Amino acid sequence: MGACGYTDPESIKALGATANYYVNTYSYNPAKNTPQNRKFVEEFKAQVGHIPTEAAGMNYYAMWVLKEALELSGQMFPDDPLDPDNIRQAFLKLDLTSGPAV
Repeated sequence: MGACGYTDPESIKALGATANYYVNTYSYNPAKNTPQNRKFVEEFKAQVGHIPTEAAGMNYYAMWVLKEALELSGQMFPDDPLDPDNIRQAFLKLDLTSGPAV
């Protein structure tokens, strides 16, 4: 069986033996062993009671990138950091080759 999409541990458990040979791709991996991801998983699990789903992880890191862009826009354009063109310029300057979202 092959698929590409969202899964979570509870779905796999519910499928039982039907999940044997199931193939999936992940945009977000809750087992990624980085300090930022471990912290996110621990805090998410404490609040929600289970590890983050793929959607939760992708949304968390999307918000992290937005935060980085807004902070950079504030540094680059202190007089008008929320102007859409200024935010766009900040996004273009972000180094997304490393960090929590990669």
